[in-house]
Amino acid sequence: MIKSDISNYVISSRIRLARNLAKYPFPNKMGFEDGLRVIKEVSEPLEKYVDGKLIMLKDLEPIEIKAFTEKHLISNALAENIKTGGVVINKDSTLSVMINEEDHVRIQVIKRSLDLESAYELADKVDDLISENSEVAFDIHLGYLTGCPTNLGTAMRASVMMFLPALTINRTINNVIFSSSKDALALRGVFGEGTQAEGYMYQLSNQYSLGLSEKEIINSVKNQIYKVAEAEEIARDTLLNKNRVELTDMIMRAWGILINAYKIDTAEFMQNISLIKLGAALGILKIKNSALDEIIIACRPANLALRSGKKLDAIERDIYRAEFLKDVLPKMA
Repeated sequence: MIKSDISNYVISSRIRLARNLAKYPFPNKMGFEDGLRVIKEVSEPLEKYVDGKLIMLKDLEPIEIKAFTEKHLISNALAENIKTGGVVINKDSTLSVMINEEDHVRIQVIKRSLDLESAYELADKVDDLISENSEVAFDIHLGYLTGCPTNLGTAMRASVMMFLPALTINRTINNVIFSSSKDALALRGVFGEGTQAEGYMYQLSNQYSLGLSEKEIINSVKNQIYKVAEAEEIARDTLLNKNRVELTDMIMRAWGILINAYKIDTAEFMQNISLIKLGAALGILKIKNSALDEIIIACRPANLALRSGKKLDAIERDIYRAEFLKDVLPKMA
């Protein structure tokens, strides 16, 4: 069992449900007019229920679409569907319902730290609302019918974003990946399948949902999360005991770079902010990790450009990022 708070290892929890409407072809075979009909049928009851607003991707600038993906409110797959892609987002951005992605509907709920149960509770309520208003494609043997066969069954993906610096630094993260794969779980990068880890952050989720209940999936993922968290805790203790001076120096140098640099690119920013997160988790720096997570989102290229209110080239963006960090970080210490 881990000795410290699970939030030192888990950034966020996500439940995603995939659904398709029975009377329409799957999105990859669906025409423009059917795509608009799906948008209307799904979004109208949703907007009332979640007190949110339908956002059509065709009405957004490319930089705004990219900002949504950086915030994990929409997927890269939905971002590519400019013509008929849409999303309904609630006020606090914990719920986003993507329409006409790989499936007609992708219900996504994101909660802070390890909170899969409450995330599922909200996702399930939205799922019920959609089922009350539309016939959903379902087979008694295969469960919910989806665009990808690995989503058959409950069509639920339970995923957790983890912060694993020590396991990465001591190069034992591959052991965790192998152990997870044996338990039918996948360890992926920050933005899911096909992406790389960034800033010591990884996404752990179930690979299959056929033959498993929602509760079984959640329990399986949670059990593995605690195993990984325990391994990370041991690795952090080892780092501190063997290399406390060097580790502290590395963290403080990262702090110095972030509050003094004239310009800083995304890669250097992520390398150093991740060390700051590690310092906060170990108590070397008195900063809340949740606040650092918000800064990470704010400093991603598209969100940074939107914050500036103007078009920025790469160098201008790196200068603006450094100015932003000089302003916000000292106030947190």
